[in-house]
Order: sequence, then C-alpha cells, then structure tokens
Amino acid sequence: MCAPAPRPSYLLSLPNFLCFFLRIYASGNGDTWASWLFQGFVAKPETLPDGSVNLMLWRCVIPGKPGTDWEGGYYPLTMQFDDNYPTTAPSCRFPAGFFHINVYDSGAVCLSILGGAWKPSITVKQVLVGIQELLDDPNPDSSAQHRCYELYKKNMPEYKNKVREQAKRYPS
Repeated sequence: MCAPAPRPSYLLSLPNFLCFFLRIYASGNGDTWASWLFQGFVAKPETLPDGSVNLMLWRCVIPGKPGTDWEGGYYPLTMQFDDNYPTTAPSCRFPAGFFHINVYDSGAVCLSILGGAWKPSITVKQVLVGIQELLDDPNPDSSAQHRCYELYKKNMPEYKNKVREQAKRYPS
C-alpha cells in the first residue's frame, strides 16, 4: 500500500496566515493597522510579476525613530515566514552589509524575540517596532558584527557618524 501524498506546504500554512491577518485587521483596541502604517512603517506581502501575492515573504520598511541618529532613514527589511508560523518566528533581514551591532553581514537581525523569546502571540507590528527600538538601543552583549561592536565600544562619535551616513542612504 502506498503512503498518502504529503500535503502541499501552502495548505499547512494557510490557517496560520488567516489567524495572522485576523489579528492585524480585526484589532478591537483602536490600534489599527492603518493608523500604525501612518507612522512610517510598511509591511506587505511580496507581489509577484504575475500579480499573485507571496504570503511567505513580506517587504517592510522601518522608519528611523525621531530624535535618534537613525531619524530620516527608512530601512528596508524582508520578513520571511516558514510553514510553521506562528509557532516559529519569521526571519528578518536588512540589506547585506547593513551597519548595526545586532545585524549580521548577511543582513539577518539578531533580536531575542526572533529567537528563544519568540511566542506565537507576537505580531508583525511588535517585531517591527522591536527592531526599530533595537536600532537605537543595541545589545552589545549579542554582537553580530565585530567592526560595529569595536566602534560602539571604542569610538562612539564615529559609530554615530556611520549611523547618520547610513540614514542618508535610505531616505523616504
């Protein structure tokens, strides 16, 4: 007797994404998606050349927080979901070479809520706001880039200068 064919992965993830969209669009506390997007954040599924939407890959933008050296920059980020979302955290990446203590050279973000502190109740909004907070308040104990760490610890004015230069490379 033959084993049944495995279910396609998109079928496994569909209920999870329906749950996710309901959490975003049906917020009952006045904290609506539209008002949040107004603050400069963007998070939307990738649109493919044929017009279809890839729910597993999102294109996001994180605005630099006002009053910080990151202000004025709108930082592109990709958020990749796997078939186990929301049980597992999405993978978040800035462009390769992004300058930050907690971002690997590949662009992968090192943040506790994307690892061991992940909970299925964490929303995309919370992830993006957490990353925005991380930009100006890095965790030097969890360094992902040695050159950033060295500047941060030994030459803060030069570190801040590099951050401001990077903000200019990602204008609105």
